Amino acid sequence: MKSTSARNYFLSVLLCLFGAASVLAQQRKSEISLETNIPCEPAADYDVIKKGETKCLSGNITITYLTLQGGTLIISGQVRINNLSINKGTILVTETGSAILPALIFNGDVTLSNHGSVTYMGNVMLSNGNNHILNEGPDSRMNWGSSELNFASKKSTFVNNGTVDIGTLRLNSKNGKVMLGKNSLTNVVNLVNNYDNRVYVFDGTAKLTQTGYAQLSKSLTTSAGLIICPGPASEMKTISGKTSGYGNANVMQKGCTSFPALTSY
Repeated sequence: MKSTSARNYFLSVLLCLFGAASVLAQQRKSEISLETNIPCEPAADYDVIKKGETKCLSGNITITYLTLQGGTLIISGQVRINNLSINKGTILVTETGSAILPALIFNGDVTLSNHGSVTYMGNVMLSNGNNHILNEGPDSRMNWGSSELNFASKKSTFVNNGTVDIGTLRLNSKNGKVMLGKNSLTNVVNLVNNYDNRVYVFDGTAKLTQTGYAQLSKSLTTSAGLIICPGPASEMKTISGKTSGYGNANVMQKGCTSFPALTSY
């Protein structure tokens, strides 16, 4: 990796987000470096990380309570945070990082960039505006278990370039973008969509499995590169007897349990 500061990395993320949204949905490497010659103050229990501050968590550690108040938190170890209050700021999980995070509310101007592994122990709510969850690389993983991602934030993005598992994915943002990268895999139990065509595949094909119900009051996507596999127990729920369906997605036959070779698409 190239050596640079967390601040420069954050600026590069913002430039990508607002200057070239399609690039975000591709596999790309972070420019952040955690070489030993770059100092980073360790975060401790009950710390408040303010704007302009960068603190790090490495090794095997459990944090009882942490507040992110405009600053940057870098996670490079095996870290569990039991309580995390976020009022703006950035969380970076490096390729060596594995983070277990509690239920979270993104209240605006929050970025979570994952190059390693993130497990959520509760629901994640994106509200207000300018929130970004980035599952960066092909080996990056995010897991909600049975919990929900409520994407209800304007001018915001959810990017998956690796593998994501979500209990319920609720798309409730009028202008937010869900961008699925080439060869990415998104596994959802339940899928709820309330606004037209919020899911994008800009290059190649992306895979999405749905094992529970789909409630699609609006068309899901205009991207034919999205391949959807509805599992044996999947069902389509309707509102007032109507559904707008999956849009232009390539939907496999209900009951599928695997994807065909992507070269056939």
